[in-house]
Amino acid sequence: MLSIRDMVKMLTYCFLIAISFTVKSQNTFVDTSMSTRNIEYLKDTLNINALYSLQKEFSQSLESNDGKLAELSIALGDYFFEYGLYQEAIRYYKYNFSSHKDASEPSRNNLLVYRKMGQCYSELGMTDSSFFYYETLIDAFEYPENLEVYREIVEMYTQAGIFGKSLDYNLIIEEVLLDKKAPSSDLIKVYNNIGYSYHRMKEYELSIEYFKKSLELIPEAQTYDRGLIQQNLGVSYFNLGDLDRSLKYLYAASKLYESQEDLSYLYHLIASIHISNNDYFYALNYLELADESRIGMDDPYLEAEILSSYSKVHNATHEYDLAFQYFEAYSRLSDSLKFVNQLNQKRIIDNQKFIERAEKENRLLKAKQDFQKLKISQLETESKNQALRTDALRADSIQRENILALAIKENEISKAKETNNILEIERQKDLIRLRTQQLDLARAAEANAIIEQEKQQKDFEIAQQTIDLQKQEALLNKEKADNVQQAKEIEISKIRQRNAGIVAAFMAGFALLLIWAYRIKRRDNQRISKAFKNLSEAQTRLKSAEEKIKGLLKQQVSGAVAEALISNTDPAKVEERFVCVMFIDIRNFTVFCEGKDPADIIAYQNSVFGFMIDLIEKHGGVVNQLLGDGFMATFGAPLSRGNDCLNAYNAANEILKVLKVKVAAKEVIPTKVGIGLHAGNVVTGNVGNDERRQYSITGNTVILAARLEQLNKQYGSSLIYSKEVYETLPMEVKTDISFENVIVKGRSKPIEIAVVM
Repeated sequence: MLSIRDMVKMLTYCFLIAISFTVKSQNTFVDTSMSTRNIEYLKDTLNINALYSLQKEFSQSLESNDGKLAELSIALGDYFFEYGLYQEAIRYYKYNFSSHKDASEPSRNNLLVYRKMGQCYSELGMTDSSFFYYETLIDAFEYPENLEVYREIVEMYTQAGIFGKSLDYNLIIEEVLLDKKAPSSDLIKVYNNIGYSYHRMKEYELSIEYFKKSLELIPEAQTYDRGLIQQNLGVSYFNLGDLDRSLKYLYAASKLYESQEDLSYLYHLIASIHISNNDYFYALNYLELADESRIGMDDPYLEAEILSSYSKVHNATHEYDLAFQYFEAYSRLSDSLKFVNQLNQKRIIDNQKFIERAEKENRLLKAKQDFQKLKISQLETESKNQALRTDALRADSIQRENILALAIKENEISKAKETNNILEIERQKDLIRLRTQQLDLARAAEANAIIEQEKQQKDFEIAQQTIDLQKQEALLNKEKADNVQQAKEIEISKIRQRNAGIVAAFMAGFALLLIWAYRIKRRDNQRISKAFKNLSEAQTRLKSAEEKIKGLLKQQVSGAVAEALISNTDPAKVEERFVCVMFIDIRNFTVFCEGKDPADIIAYQNSVFGFMIDLIEKHGGVVNQLLGDGFMATFGAPLSRGNDCLNAYNAANEILKVLKVKVAAKEVIPTKVGIGLHAGNVVTGNVGNDERRQYSITGNTVILAARLEQLNKQYGSSLIYSKEVYETLPMEVKTDISFENVIVKGRSKPIEIAVVM
């Protein structure tokens, strides 16, 4: 049992979770899903020996002003550029310009330096300075080299968040490519970039237009590129507010990706969209898929986002213990990532210290060299003192080597600490995986318990109704038996009276016999008439009770099933039949019910299920079970009208057609359904004991039909039917439709299905 301190701590964390998810914008995450996913890490610590050697040569060249100054300045600039030290790189690149007398018309080599200067200023976020150098390159280069400059300008403005400027230069690239009749592969890239710029400017309709242009040009074989564009379309439709189209494109993208890394990012994106729509069940499913695809990846930032999303879902569903656990894991991982960033920042500072140290040593060396030159002229006659100074220089060299060895050792210690930190992060990942597995087991047990509870409740209600019907039937049978017994007693009394009349006639005479016989006959006729009247009334009541029983039974099961149960002389009979099974489910029923009155929910169910059940029975089907937000229907059991698959196929299409008409006429609120059809052999019969039986249809055919109905959520479709259904349809009904193989839960081999949007 939790202590008061633990409860306060848990409530505090839940409060922090709520605040953190309230502050964070969902659109911000979805927008970032369109940007690059690569995480750039800084290189290792500077090579002090190489830097020292280069700067030494540069100082000598600067002093002598020889022809190697430009070459050495570019080499040093490239060295610092490679390590991400852009300020130092710019300082040395500028030496290259000072070594040329005429910089108004830069040479080819200088143009390359201009380009690197532009890149340095771009990385530092100084867009105006960067553009100054790129502008020179635009005028100097011709097609196609100038396109590369335009693309770097686009990247510069995109990194700076100036998407209007980025769009302008993307449009210039498009104009040049169209004018030069460039290949479609180049247009694909620029259309995607234009769509991205419009998206970041919140012009989502224009971004969709250019993404679709890009998608039309991509060959079918380039599945990865098509997947990226469809992902961008899904994000744009989401920000436009069209959730159905957004999920349609994202589901399509998931079929094209092969990389587990790409799938992990995409599944997390789909889960985030479901979270924004409060579809927490689907959000958890896709978070689990993202977590499974992430196994083996070394991306702690994605792992942190998945943990954050788990925490948000469980917090929204009031599972505060799980929300607290995920938030705690997310906090630990965030702290680890902050520590890695601090290491990177420390590495930058160390690099800058190394630069200062190298430059200082170079200045000291230059001063010593000057001092030595002065002393050489003075010590030409002092050979002994020169030897002593030479020893001093040798000692100084040894000291410098010792300093270098110490720096190398410090570098090795720093690497060892970094390795320990990486191992600690891996340990935290292993703990998170273990807790995720424990959570999956707990969630599965909870789901099984809920299903079992619902099944017991439904069985109890049906059992209660059956008991009431059996009691009424027993009362009617008893009343009928009493009436039959009364009629038999009247008949026996009549026979006895008749025999008594004959004996009396012989004893009293023929005349008395006639009078007596007349009276007895009159009295017997009155009794018989009364008995027949009572018997007729009893039969009428019995027939009325039988009709009432049939009516009550037909309200609980379909009419055909009720007739079969009543007329069945062998209640234990079980048979195998070929049937077509239909499952129907109302989409987003849980979201609709949230906040509604029970009366409104029942009225909505009656308005939808009423006409659907009529259409099922019209086509010879039987509704077996009402499932709250859907129902199961069977064509071919207990009775068959012939081609049961055709009847089921026609019923499904007519349901979709009538639903569309009723929604348009506002007879039914906007509703979407998913229908699954599958045909095969099933086992039918009355399942139960002597006191209670229920007409049941079981088998793999029923399970597969339910699985096909669930696939509609993944495809965003309205109807999915198997090839087994299609093959039994008449030729005049069959259409040219493609089938695809899918693996459904509980079945090792794939099943061929047709999808109707």
